[in-house]
Amino acid sequence: MDGRTDYEKVVELLQNGTEDRELDYKSYLDLSKGSKHSVELAKDCAAMANLPRGGYIVVGAKDNGDLATDADPITREQFDSATLTQKVRDYIDGPIHITSAVHEVSGWLVAVIHIRPDDTAGLPVVMGKHGGLPQRDGQNRNPVFYEGQILTRQGSMNTPMSYSQWDDALVRYRERITREASAYTNGLLHQILDAVRDQGSDRPVTVPLQPEMDLATLSTAVGQNFEAGAAGVTCIRRFLTVVQKSARPTPSSSGEKALDQLCLIALSAADFRHDEVYEQAIGILASLYTNVGGFGGRDAYLPPDIKNRYLLAVLVRVFIIGSHMVRESHWEWIPSLVRRPILLEPSYTYLTWLRHGQVQASRNGLMRADDHGRPGTGGNMLALCRSHMLDRPELRTDCPDASIEVGRTDELLDSLCQFDMLWCLIIATQPSDQIGYEYYASFAGFFGDRAEPILDELVRSEPMRRTLFADTDDRTIAAAMKQVVEHATRESQVMGVHTEIRLSPRVAQFIAEADN
Repeated sequence: MDGRTDYEKVVELLQNGTEDRELDYKSYLDLSKGSKHSVELAKDCAAMANLPRGGYIVVGAKDNGDLATDADPITREQFDSATLTQKVRDYIDGPIHITSAVHEVSGWLVAVIHIRPDDTAGLPVVMGKHGGLPQRDGQNRNPVFYEGQILTRQGSMNTPMSYSQWDDALVRYRERITREASAYTNGLLHQILDAVRDQGSDRPVTVPLQPEMDLATLSTAVGQNFEAGAAGVTCIRRFLTVVQKSARPTPSSSGEKALDQLCLIALSAADFRHDEVYEQAIGILASLYTNVGGFGGRDAYLPPDIKNRYLLAVLVRVFIIGSHMVRESHWEWIPSLVRRPILLEPSYTYLTWLRHGQVQASRNGLMRADDHGRPGTGGNMLALCRSHMLDRPELRTDCPDASIEVGRTDELLDSLCQFDMLWCLIIATQPSDQIGYEYYASFAGFFGDRAEPILDELVRSEPMRRTLFADTDDRTIAAAMKQVVEHATRESQVMGVHTEIRLSPRVAQFIAEADN
């Protein structure tokens, strides 16, 4: 749930192809005064506002995501964000945030509505008054919801909150409490460090690292330890071995907190230019992926659903690290991130875990894709990663909230698309008898100008090409560019995005010279 309502997001949601807890399709809504649809919309929005991350409503689509061209067309005027918010708030007691947009998809108007929970208090919203639909006699009203009722989603249905759902409903409240505690802890840590520095001691100040630390506190502590020199680096490396143990998933623990900690340390190591710590963190992620996945003769002894979700979780952190390297131009860290082959059997090896992980997630229904492992945009890899970073600012310290706009200007999404382009190019230059199947351009699900700048940068900078592609000659690199761009164009047409990678004259000439 990344909150976007742009054209790319509409196509992404339509390709999801099925309703779920966080997505509802509606063929048509008439929100004029007195319409029954206004009451139903209030119920939908209230239920989604009580989910941990909110949800989306797409209007103008059938239950399978196809355009509802056999229904009445919607009008733009009824789906203004302020208008929708007012209509819904008339029925709700509690804060709710609604953003919307209307786009033309294949000649048909489609509205996308994003319902975001309020993070201030973190408490569920309550229906503020009765809502009902008029019966045929025009007098009595069939109740849709009652004053004081708390709604949520179960599958694709709106339901009253049950006891078993309260834990889920209070996720944001617990996060608020954690943030408040973290702010206090972080402030205290800074005071202690400042006090030690004020004493004028020449001895390096190291901070003990604990797995229980939240990301904000850990980020501060890791940065201080890098600044402390050798003693601090030793502390970080010891901590990594501890985290490796807690990062393994079990039936009772997903290990995701530890994965975020590994990701954070890899990012910090790159920023402090400490290659040994970086390689150790990436090596641990790769080892966890291989061992938990049961590859290379290893047996993970985990239920398939836990194993497959974990592999996808590791992959999300890898893409986050890759996007950071793009934003900071840390090209030297990217090849080792990409070139991690996965041996499935003696006769077949994936050239990179990046491709294997997406295929695995797709085949197990985690990304709603076709049989060829191509992810549907309801689970587009880059959208998943962007959403994860939005919720964890410590994993994007170079990219604060103010630099992320919902819409065309989006530094996070742009860098994810550019890293996606780079890993596809790196793999496309490798010898393989699986032409076209060793990589997948997830950036094809977005506008081409998000990925285009990285091609220009590659062509302009020979040192960058040598860093990323080692001894690969320019002819091979140019051929890979042409191949990946053509692949992305085909995939975008299937998705309905119609991505067009506009090659600059410099890039077009680079490719043309290689062809000759």
